[in-house]
Amino acid sequence: MHRGPTVVWVGRLRPDGEAEHARLLAELRRPETIRRLRENYHLATYRIERAGDEIRVTMAGTEPPAIPAFLKAHRFWPSAWEYVGPAPPEPPGQAGRAVLFDLEAYP
Repeated sequence: MHRGPTVVWVGRLRPDGEAEHARLLAELRRPETIRRLRENYHLATYRIERAGDEIRVTMAGTEPPAIPAFLKAHRFWPSAWEYVGPAPPEPPGQAGRAVLFDLEAYP
């Protein structure tokens, strides 16, 4: 699968955001959501990691417009997440971050 540039979004989980965050993770693990991420949003990589209140989302698409289109998909960007800035790509689990979801782990 061809992979476009990798984009990393870093943010914080708001103190009252645990329930919304947990709902998103449950939704992401559903087979129909995994299919939608690949087929509708054309994602090759979508990984969510967490350390404390820091959320790190790594994304790469299979075609150029994939990432801008996905960033507009509000259902995958909970209001419980507060954007801090971009970051360089890193392998999963660096700096003590727990991998909460990784699209590449699903066949």
